[in-house]
Amino acid sequence: MDITELKSGFCGYKKSYVCEYVAEMNEKFFQKLMTTIKDYDQQIEELNEKINRLDAENSVLQKKCINVTQVIVDANKFSYELRVKAKDNEFGDRNMDDNYEKMQRIHTLCMGIDKICNSMRPASIDKDLESNKRNCQPLTTSLKSMLNQRKAQ
Repeated sequence: MDITELKSGFCGYKKSYVCEYVAEMNEKFFQKLMTTIKDYDQQIEELNEKINRLDAENSVLQKKCINVTQVIVDANKFSYELRVKAKDNEFGDRNMDDNYEKMQRIHTLCMGIDKICNSMRPASIDKDLESNKRNCQPLTTSLKSMLNQRKAQ
C-alpha cells in the first residue's frame, strides 16, 4: 500500500487504514532487515572460515620461520667454527713451516757435529761424542721422517 492509496475520512485518515499501512511498512522493513541480517551472517561465516584458514596458514609459516631461524643460527655457528679452524690451520701451517726450518737447521747441525766427530777422533772425546750421537739418533731419525713427509706434500 502506498501513502497515496491511504483513504481519508471525515477528520483525516481512518485509523484502520493507517494501521494497515504501518503493518505493511513494518512487514517490508522486517523482510529487508532479515535479508540484510542473512547477508551479514553469510559474510561473517565466510570471514570466520577465512580467519580459520589464515590462522592455520600463519601457524605453519611460524613453524617454518622458527625452522629457518634455527638453520640460520646453526649456519652462523658452523661458519664461526670454520673460521676458528681456518685460523688454527693457518697457525698450524705457519708452525709447521717454522718447525720444518728448525728441523732442517738441527739436521744441518747434526751433520756438522758428525763431520767434527770424524775429524777429531781422540779416544777421550770419542766416548762423549758417541754418547751424544746416540742421544741425537732418535731426533735425527724423526727429523728425516718429517723431512720425507714434508717433501711428499
